[in-house]
Amino acid sequence: MKKTFAVFALVLLVAFAVVGVSASGPASASSFPIIIGKIALTNQTAAIAPTTVFTPVQDGLFRMSVYMTQTAPTSSTDYWFFNANWTDDAGAELAHQACALPTTVTPPNAYVGEVGGNPGCVLVFRAKAGIPITYSTVEGFSGSGGAYSIYLALERLM
Repeated sequence: MKKTFAVFALVLLVAFAVVGVSASGPASASSFPIIIGKIALTNQTAAIAPTTVFTPVQDGLFRMSVYMTQTAPTSSTDYWFFNANWTDDAGAELAHQACALPTTVTPPNAYVGEVGGNPGCVLVFRAKAGIPITYSTVEGFSGSGGAYSIYLALERLM
């Protein structure tokens, strides 16, 4: 009798475990966010033409994290600007000058920053399937921007 009860209790426990996993979904390596694109370019001295980071196969929400640092500062006041393009439900979108890196900066602040001094910049957007997500850089005004490095990670959030 005790053995039958123990077997029944074990079967019931397994059944509850299976129902619980299927209802909430198990955590796995395929859970969001997923890094789907990476860029690491050092000591760039020219603008970067529009470059595809990723082309989504289905609509989704994405996060692009960008870090830029001025590796060879200049004495002229100029900027390296970061731009991003994608297409959402409304149409083609452009984050023009989403990040602005002054060419005169030196450590301990030789990086692009958000208002308040936090390093890097983050863009969150919805992108449509089949249309590339791209980035580019452009130099601001003087044409003497020194050198910079850029690091980018693109994640799919959902």
